[in-house]
Amino acid sequence: MKRRPGSLVTTCFLLVLGGCGGGSGNGAGMPPPGSEPPLTAGPPSPEIVDETGVPARSDAARIAITDVTLVPMDREGSISGQTVLVENGIIAAIGDSATVEVPSDAERIDGSRRFLVPGLIDMHSHLLTDAGAEHDLVLELAAGVTTVRIMWGFGTHLAWREAIQDGDMTGPSLFVASAGLEGPGPYWPGSIVVTSAADARAAVDEAGAAGYDFIKVYNQLQLSPYVAILDEARTLGIPVVGHVPRAVSADFAIENGQWTIEHFSRYAPEVTENGTWSGPIDGSRLEAFIERLRLAGTWSCPTLTVQLRSQSQVADLKSNPLYDLLSQPMRDWLESSLTQPPSGDRSADDRRRKELLLALVRAGIGVVVGTDTGVQYVLPGFSIHEELRHFADAGLTPYETLRAATAHAAAALGVTDRGAIAVGRRADLLLLDADPLADVTHLNRRAGVMAGGHWYAQSTLMEMAAEGAGS
Repeated sequence: MKRRPGSLVTTCFLLVLGGCGGGSGNGAGMPPPGSEPPLTAGPPSPEIVDETGVPARSDAARIAITDVTLVPMDREGSISGQTVLVENGIIAAIGDSATVEVPSDAERIDGSRRFLVPGLIDMHSHLLTDAGAEHDLVLELAAGVTTVRIMWGFGTHLAWREAIQDGDMTGPSLFVASAGLEGPGPYWPGSIVVTSAADARAAVDEAGAAGYDFIKVYNQLQLSPYVAILDEARTLGIPVVGHVPRAVSADFAIENGQWTIEHFSRYAPEVTENGTWSGPIDGSRLEAFIERLRLAGTWSCPTLTVQLRSQSQVADLKSNPLYDLLSQPMRDWLESSLTQPPSGDRSADDRRRKELLLALVRAGIGVVVGTDTGVQYVLPGFSIHEELRHFADAGLTPYETLRAATAHAAAALGVTDRGAIAVGRRADLLLLDADPLADVTHLNRRAGVMAGGHWYAQSTLMEMAAEGAGS
């Protein structure tokens, strides 16, 4: 079935959103921080593109995307005139369109004048488990996010992970970290409080037995339980991720094997002259810190979107048309007192964090994209495009930015089945009408999304997002 540029309902809805679409850019990424106007609050909306030659939806066992320009992300650059054959959710063949044989029973998707990139991976998200909250999974796909690492997991998330994997539920592929292992006086409800090494080991064992992919650590942990968590998780082969507890330094966490560190937590004391984000970065200290990260292989997830949120943005965020697409549980949670952004000026944080991000990437240190969805008006799915804009604004090239949300994110997840377009990989793909290596905002110009071999036109996803909004 061939599709026109969009149904009347979707076209009208997207016309409302169009004013929030992505901005302009260039092949070298955005200029250095300070030379451009501040970014507007909230995520940009998907841009309306022509969906001619694109099916509304397909679960066909074989799907061929023909005559497309490939952006493989296992190396820099693109390859034009390619056909990608997907069989049962896996990329079965890639090659010149003149030579790849497309089976007669394959659903064809016209890729001419379009670009194919790996699906985006959000490495730091919080999704709720209340009735109706599963709707927010659709928003992830509607934003081009095909893999999500949930950073505070519950049994419901594990059930979702399996249901999506089995094809019984619509959503991105999920990786699930445990609820936060925390010390006395936790801030968040649902924290797992451990006060001794024995408690900590037992909590890790329980999370491992339940099937969590990662162990999450949080702020109030004391030294002995934290060390016990790292040791027990290492024995079980489960990576430890999350905040650096206040009782230890970032150096200590890096040297003792924490796999990913979120929010650049506790990085300021290691790299700035006065130990806070208000002070300038000390070049010699930064150089030494980079070497420690390199030797340990630690991944950093800066979550700039949430770190740079302020109370002054809230009114604009709540009036963003994408806010109306949220599930009712997510709306209620974002508006609760627990999740409000601070009121102070974040401009110093903006400069220092972006300066550090650029330095890490240019030094070859592993950095991944994460949003902190579910906190401080960071929206499911769509806010990844805020994070990508921040990466570009820091001075990263479009390739460096996209790599952090694809190939590097897959490496940080410890998997080799996604993050790039290659034979044998999962068919997690975005079909774009403009080159993302020329401008990273072109990632918001999607004709459609494929998740695990299931195809959705962008207009179909926006219809699904609108139909379930407020549930």
